[in-house]
Amino acid sequence: MVALKKAVLLMSLNLMISIGAGCASPAPESEAASGADADPPEAEERISVETAPATTYFYREYQMAGPAIRDRIQPLAEEVALAAVKRARLTITGPLTLLLPDFRRYEDGELPVAFAYPVRGHGARLPNYETERKERFRCLTAVFSEQQQDASELWRELYREAANRGYEPSDDNRVVIREQGDGYRTVFQLGLK
Repeated sequence: MVALKKAVLLMSLNLMISIGAGCASPAPESEAASGADADPPEAEERISVETAPATTYFYREYQMAGPAIRDRIQPLAEEVALAAVKRARLTITGPLTLLLPDFRRYEDGELPVAFAYPVRGHGARLPNYETERKERFRCLTAVFSEQQQDASELWRELYREAANRGYEPSDDNRVVIREQGDGYRTVFQLGLK
């Protein structure tokens, strides 16, 4: 239990940095990215087209304003993880994933944000929580680095890159936090139709 709380706290600290709008998912497979009007080589190197496998998520959705998300990530991530393991009796099989809508429709006000974990098992149904199998997820993916840019700029870059490559964004974006070495890797994924 202590290890779970510590892992959630560390992921949460990294997530606080990355929220601005987002997308991500479990172990995606890279595809060859092509497009006649592609951005300069540095954008192509940083942004790739990937497909995440179908995954079952346990989640709870919240309506939150952007600034409030940062203050609430740690307790909400912990709440969902504990509900999945202790109350629903599911096994968490992957990283904390924020399921997010198309940000262009939420310039101001609150945004629906689902705190989700990939899970395995046939657990108990809980009020206010959902278990849903999401089909394969094709997306533009970029690793977020707070030293290089802010989160909202990276989202804008992903939307621009989708347009440059001739892709139409879907209404499904994700932010995935993966453990990597002594820290965490934050991956933004812009869903594609």
